[in-house]
Amino acid sequence: MKSGITNLLKGKTDSLSDRQKMLLTVILLVAGILLIMSGGFRDKTEHSGSLELVSSNEYKTSLESQLEKMLSAVEGVGEAKVMITLVGENSKTIAYNESQSASTNQNSSQENTSKDAVLIKDGTTSAPYTLNESYPDVAGVLVVATGAEDSLTKSYIISAIKSTLNVSANNITVLPMSTMGK
Repeated sequence: MKSGITNLLKGKTDSLSDRQKMLLTVILLVAGILLIMSGGFRDKTEHSGSLELVSSNEYKTSLESQLEKMLSAVEGVGEAKVMITLVGENSKTIAYNESQSASTNQNSSQENTSKDAVLIKDGTTSAPYTLNESYPDVAGVLVVATGAEDSLTKSYIISAIKSTLNVSANNITVLPMSTMGK
């Protein structure tokens, strides 16, 4: 396929003068740059253009509910309640365009630097282009679950939390759920 395209282009460009070839190269280069700048090659789902990060509390609540759902599906575990402790803050790394200009006159020279956030337009809204989003680290997990009095079930719970949240066993507490009041 590639050799066919190359041969086709070679046959068409052989009859062009060097000046026409240079002009064609410049036009293709400018068209490529414009296409890249317009975002034609970028995967729009790869980076978030949202104006807000999910709050730490929403992040924590989401982790807790997902973990409760998964632990309740584990053999020997009935109902599970999860509390997660986070450490740190949400952060977002924004892309910036930086430009420098210098001006000199007879007596002095001056350098100016400007830094502008790269914006992504989505319909009528625009948002900064996000290079990276990070959420707080999980410092500890408390699980209260029916069936946690069994040592094998308790080890399943600890193993699941260690692997999903990358938390050491020292920072995981698993307690049996009270049957009083049920």
